[in-house]
This record gives sequence, structure tokens and C-alpha cells, in this order.
Amino acid sequence: MQACGQNETFDIVSYTTPKNWKKELTDNHLVYSKIDGNSWGQIVIYKSAVSTGDAETDNEKEWNGLVLGLKAIENEEKAKPDTLNNWVVISRSGIWKYNGANVSTILTTFSNGKVYLSAMCNATALPYLQDFQNLLQTFQPIERNEISPNQTYHTVNGQFKYDTTNFDDGWISAIKTDWVEVTKPGTRIFIHYPNQRADEHNFDKLKGDEHAWNALVAPRYQNITNFQQRGLQGSPSITFLTANGVEKQTGKNVFIVFYKKHYQQGNGRYLEVVTNSKTDFENEFGNNYINTSSWDYLEQSKSWDKLAKMQWRNKFAVANTDLAGKWSSSDFASLSYYYVSSGRYAGSTATATSDEFNFLNANHYSSQHSGASGQVGNMGFSTQKYNGRYEVKDWKITFTNRFKGQLETFNCQFEAVKGGRILVLTDNNNTIKALVKQH
Repeated sequence: MQACGQNETFDIVSYTTPKNWKKELTDNHLVYSKIDGNSWGQIVIYKSAVSTGDAETDNEKEWNGLVLGLKAIENEEKAKPDTLNNWVVISRSGIWKYNGANVSTILTTFSNGKVYLSAMCNATALPYLQDFQNLLQTFQPIERNEISPNQTYHTVNGQFKYDTTNFDDGWISAIKTDWVEVTKPGTRIFIHYPNQRADEHNFDKLKGDEHAWNALVAPRYQNITNFQQRGLQGSPSITFLTANGVEKQTGKNVFIVFYKKHYQQGNGRYLEVVTNSKTDFENEFGNNYINTSSWDYLEQSKSWDKLAKMQWRNKFAVANTDLAGKWSSSDFASLSYYYVSSGRYAGSTATATSDEFNFLNANHYSSQHSGASGQVGNMGFSTQKYNGRYEVKDWKITFTNRFKGQLETFNCQFEAVKGGRILVLTDNNNTIKALVKQH
């Protein structure tokens, strides 16, 4: 607990600490928190990252990624830009709901056109917001025109062993703050994490595609030309936008492709492909663009399966040391019945499952697997519990003492999401368990 204000430095900013706030340091941000009964406040100072070259765009990118991508914001406001020495200071604010209570969020970004850093406050009462404003008054960013490469769109973990994956065909995946970046010489692909603003449903597919483009892609480019819609409304639908533009961060002319295959399971991801030219893109992925007026447009869409499959490069190895703690998942499905003659409701059936793994010391584990199925109101229930040991090796995890005391092996990997990872286990029947860590 910070009993009195002290002068401190974090990353590229010096400041006076807020009084009587609890401090917690992580690899990529610094958190101050304070709780008074049912009221609370949280202040987060994020590490610096490479600027897009424009302070407004830096602030919008942070607002979209740190706030709009995670919360349903109301009463959004943006303050007029201010200056602090060579830094442009921009703030945005809004209100959202948490457990029925209003929470105010203020995000302030400091940018000098080369690097930027952000600070954010979430609070349920005015005094916490005032403490945040007082903190900002003490901010003194350290002038630095560049940051080390590993801070560019910095990685977000530190608690996991593997941050990158080197594939046999030359592609390399790396975890970043807002996406997984997949690269080989001349081509970069950003596998965007799920984003509430970009993923919201729009009955007009074309408007929905452009909305997602504006949320995820547009802020990093300028002088956009040759913008084309090449997608498909179908089952599954395909988002496919192409354009030429100038990358703000580097000033280079690039060819941009924005692609997503909307799988029925809802697990499609937006891909942003950046190459030096359209020719470079076509050399890697082909040029059989979808023409919906052509009789073979479905075959044309299949020709882009190589590009669609790039989303599965969000794949990272698992180490024994990554798993300590409780991981769980759940699933539910239901079916309602109606009488053909009258249209009246005739009942429904449902199936629900849950899986929980608790990874303990010395490679011991316990797990519980529960299920319920049948007619709603008269469902049958089952539970299985196991205890034993586990070992992770070569993208697989093996458990002892499973059904009838046998060994059970799963393919295992991590999928990165914003702020964490999903543990994906696939058994011999290709049944997938997507587990999240419980805190």
C-alpha cells in the first residue's frame, strides 16, 4: 500500500504515486487499486509501444483495443488534445455496467509521434477519478524516439514459457497485445483477437465488413486507394477486402487484405495481411478472386482455403510449468419442439457438459467431468472424477488413471487471446475442450 506519494519511474514515464493505493507490477503494465466498501477504483499504466505516427490514431487504437473491445461503453466522450512539452495528450471517457453499477473509464494517451504510452482509470466514484487526474498532472514522459523491437506491440504474457512458434514451412507466430503476428519474409499476417466492436452482428454484411475494417485495420494506414469488396454472402460467408495504402508506422506503400471465413461454430478470426505489393500477396495465396456472378464462385471461394487456414497459426506449445491452477470449460445446447397441427409448444430437450482440470504440484492432477441431458424438467445427470499424474511432451498431454484406470492422451496447445490464453485439448475422437484458467 502506498501510504504517501512517492516519485517513481515505470517504463518511459516518471510520476508521483497515488496515496493509499495498492500497487501491483506485471510484465507489461502497472496497476494501482483501491477499495472502500462497495466502491472501488483501478489505475493502469501501460508500457510504451511504437506510435502509428499520429497521436489521434494512437489514442483511438488504445481506446478500441483496451476499452471498446472489452466493454459496452455508453456516453462516450473525447477531450480536445492537449500538449506536454513534445507530447500530445488525448483522453477519452465513457460509462459501462459492472454487476449493475455504473463504472466510469478514462483513457489518456501520451504520444510524440514515435512512441506512445497510455494510462487508464476504471472507477465507481468521483474521488478515484480525481486521484487519477492528480496522478496525470505529475506525469513526465521521458523523451525517447524509438523503443526496442520486442516492445513493438509488446507481448502480453511472461507467465508462459512459449511466446513464439516456428513452423516447418517457414512461418513464425508471435503473441502481441492485440493480435498474433504471423510472418515470413515479405508477408505479415495479423490474426486479430475477438473484438466486441468488430464482431457485433450487422444484418447488412457489406456494412458489417466495413465496420470491422474501420475498427481493426484503418487506424494504421493512410492514403487508402483501390478499396474493393471481394467477399461472399453464403454459408459460410466470407469477408474479403483489399486495398492499397501507406503504413503510418513505416511510411511504406503496402497492399492490405482483410479476410475472415465465418464458420458456423462462430470461431472464425479476422486476418489482416500486409505485403509489399498485390503481386507478392498473389504469389503466396493465389489470384482466383471470388466473382459471385460466375457459375463457379463456390469453387473460387475454396481456392482461398490456404489463406483461411492461416488463423490456425494462433498456436503455441504448452509446458508443464504453464498449467498450475484450475482450468475449466462448459457447453450447452437445446432443441424445442412444436406441434405441427396447432403450433403449440411441445417441450424441449437439452444437453449440458462441463470439464474442470486442476493441475497440482509435482505433475499431479484432479479432474471432474459433468453432464446433463434429456427432456427439460426430467434430465439425467452424470459425473466422473479422476486423479492421477500428467506429463506434457511434444504438443501432447498424457493423463494417468483415466477411464478404467487407463492412460489418456490429448493433443494440446495454447490459443492466445487478449490478456491470456485458452488451453485447447483434443482427444482421439477429435472432441475439443477449450479451457480457460480460473482466477
